[in-house]
Amino acid sequence: MVARGGGFYAYVRPEPATPSQVLDISYGKNGSANTVFKGNKVLGHRSGGGGAGPISAWGGGAYIYINQTNARFTGTKFTGNEAESRDGEGGGGAIAIDLYTGGTANGKLTVTDAIFIDNKAIGTTAAYGGAIYARADTGSGHTLTGNTYTTNSATASGALGEAYGGAITFMSGSHTLDGETFDSNVASGSTAHG
Repeated sequence: MVARGGGFYAYVRPEPATPSQVLDISYGKNGSANTVFKGNKVLGHRSGGGGAGPISAWGGGAYIYINQTNARFTGTKFTGNEAESRDGEGGGGAIAIDLYTGGTANGKLTVTDAIFIDNKAIGTTAAYGGAIYARADTGSGHTLTGNTYTTNSATASGALGEAYGGAITFMSGSHTLDGETFDSNVASGSTAHG
């Protein structure tokens, strides 16, 4: 069972008439960050103790599934968003993205000049990427340029919980980071990485 997208959820795939479709979340007309994701939360948990198996939570601010197309965030601000699972994995406090390219490397995430402050990924078994969790097919990837990450955290609370990337977790694919600033981000668990 999965909970996705506290503030925003998108499934983006090309249509035959628009094969180069792009999801674009960018600056306002005056150059200010008019797209702000603040205080959003996605929570995965069992109510009443029922159900079987873990429940995961992805993308406190936004969850995006990209299928052979592109997503772009420019000048966006993410503050105080949370992806929390009380019974499994939590990932991408601000953004969680799954990129599927169907065997072709023609889809990608681009994040430029964005600000990530106090976003949290929390899970009992694992926590991935306090600000960004990004998964991609082999041969595809993401490009992050000029972004700032401050006091984001990935916290795994279970006895054997693993935490990955206080700011960012990449899973598979090839990724490019250029001019990124990381300040006081934390990964915390019985085993912590990054």
